[in-house]
Amino acid sequence: MKSEKILGVVLIYIVIPVLAILLVSTLTVSPPVQDNKILDFSSDWKYFSPATGKSGEIDLPAALDVPKNAPVRLTHTVPDYDIRNLTLFFITQQQKAKVYLDNELIYDFGSSPKKFGWSPGNSFHFISLAAKSEDSIITVELSSAHNFFSGLVNGFSFGSRGALLLDLIKKDILSLIVSLLMLFLGMMMFFLFSVMSLSRINDSGTFYLSLFSVLGGLWLTSERMLILLFFNDPVFTQNIAYISMYLLPVPLLLYIKSICRLKKHWILVCLAWSFLVFVSLTSILQLLNLIDYITVLPVFHVLTLISAACVCFIFYKETRKGKKPPLIFIYSCLALVFFFLMDLILFYVSYSHKINHLSYFQISMLLFIVINIGSLSENLFHIRDMNIKNRLLLSLAYTDTLTHLKNRTSFDEMMNALNSSLKQETSIHLIILDVNNLKTINDTYGHMHGDNMLVDSAKILKVTIGQLGEVYRIGGDEFACIIRNAEESVINDYISEMFEHIDSYNSKNEHPKMSIAYGMASYQAELDKDIHSLFVRADKAMYNNKETQKVIQVIG
Repeated sequence: MKSEKILGVVLIYIVIPVLAILLVSTLTVSPPVQDNKILDFSSDWKYFSPATGKSGEIDLPAALDVPKNAPVRLTHTVPDYDIRNLTLFFITQQQKAKVYLDNELIYDFGSSPKKFGWSPGNSFHFISLAAKSEDSIITVELSSAHNFFSGLVNGFSFGSRGALLLDLIKKDILSLIVSLLMLFLGMMMFFLFSVMSLSRINDSGTFYLSLFSVLGGLWLTSERMLILLFFNDPVFTQNIAYISMYLLPVPLLLYIKSICRLKKHWILVCLAWSFLVFVSLTSILQLLNLIDYITVLPVFHVLTLISAACVCFIFYKETRKGKKPPLIFIYSCLALVFFFLMDLILFYVSYSHKINHLSYFQISMLLFIVINIGSLSENLFHIRDMNIKNRLLLSLAYTDTLTHLKNRTSFDEMMNALNSSLKQETSIHLIILDVNNLKTINDTYGHMHGDNMLVDSAKILKVTIGQLGEVYRIGGDEFACIIRNAEESVINDYISEMFEHIDSYNSKNEHPKMSIAYGMASYQAELDKDIHSLFVRADKAMYNNKETQKVIQVIG
């Protein structure tokens, strides 16, 4: 049964998403529509950097040696196309952009001051040129407040707006689906965690993995160009992306702690706190416009490297001690570390890696989440089964298996609890009951009839005096009922109803006949020093009633 459940989880979380990604990736490589042909405009551009004095001719994309906040100017002759139906398209990353046609400014992006941060964010640009612009000189001026993106130039292209937009969708859709899938998996896991919590199955690993998946999905989704079609605010999406990315190690470290169950877990907790403090300070400084989220990117990289080294060291130490975590978990973590290092190196040495649509680390994040969902689901099923067994054992410990009433253990605990709060109670009535002649019934008719008599007696007690309080089976043939905050006259009415049920039962059954003796006592502070004194009085009243019933039977 467990293997079937795990198979179901694998199908839902792994196979179906993979098939969906493969289907979409197939769609993204479909041939272009001939009527909406896109014309490449990335060759033979001339560039000039006023800050360095460098100039030359380049093919795009390229990375030029330009200081931050310094512009780079790229010029080209507008090709001899039918400009009336074509639009110039290009993408910028954390860059301001100005476009001139024959030295006349026709487009300006990012020049207006920002409320929060220094960069205008990532964006794509559609620029319609005036008719008869063929052979005019087009100049594109780019500048960035950050060395990471200063001098980075993407390619240019011409085409109809519809064709260019379709091409952007085809290039970015796979990345967007991966990011949305991570977001979806995170929300599904959080929902699962909430449901399990309501069932009193608490597993912190599920919560941390869901938070990691949600933050990862937010980060990747906010970086996608397509998201600007729905939220046309590059600065806002950029800030969401960096906050999510900077917070990402927090749930990951806590997830590793929850899986490994380390003695020295304080190391991972301290690292998690360091990222929280880092994000808080960075956000405050950004609000004060003293720094930008991108400015502290190297600090984040250093903190992440330290965390990765600590995790690898912990795995090594735990393995040496013979407390090796699950292999699939170790391998998924090491893969995450490896691809992070690969992306980190490429980010600093390769300009093309800054403009790729999906990085190795981002793909490894999705694989990490999917792999750990499968492993986590097995643990959750095990925890659920254990909780069911524990609840069953707990129920057996406090429930009489024959009558399904609460047993003597439950009765004693309730009496002790009442004993501790006698001063707060307005009234307590205790009824002790005894099934008469049970031994005779067992000896004469057999134990099965005796058991049936106890079960039928319990049912009658439950539907009569049990409506006023809890009924317990406290011995072989003895029952008790604790009634709080009820008038004695009302209780007597229910006792009378109990005997009416007994008479009805006896009229329908020849043998054996049901007979129940009872005794009731009400708590009185001047008579009872504690709740147990009340029990003694009620028990004595029951035996007196039992003797009276015997005398009546003899006389009768």
